[in-house]
Amino acid sequence: MAKQTYKQAHGAVLAALAQKGWLVNANLKVPHATHPDGCLRLWFKAQAVYYSVHENVKDMGSARSLWCTGLREGTAEQFCAMIENDRKTLEAITETW
Repeated sequence: MAKQTYKQAHGAVLAALAQKGWLVNANLKVPHATHPDGCLRLWFKAQAVYYSVHENVKDMGSARSLWCTGLREGTAEQFCAMIENDRKTLEAITETW
């Protein structure tokens, strides 16, 4: 099976996040998805995913790169599970910066 393009992978992840109740804005220059509690936002740029938390959740300028190798090889469900598992850690790490 051929790898997905980043655009295809991002689209699949955004659709999966929307199914899980995230607020998804997919038709923007930089699509993003906000967790239902409003404390985490994922920004989907061309070949990377960034995240912002808490008071900076709406600020792409303060977003941090999310290390997620294999986005194109994995499934949207695997990515969503990783985000849910790591969400509290991302929030805690960002508070110390």
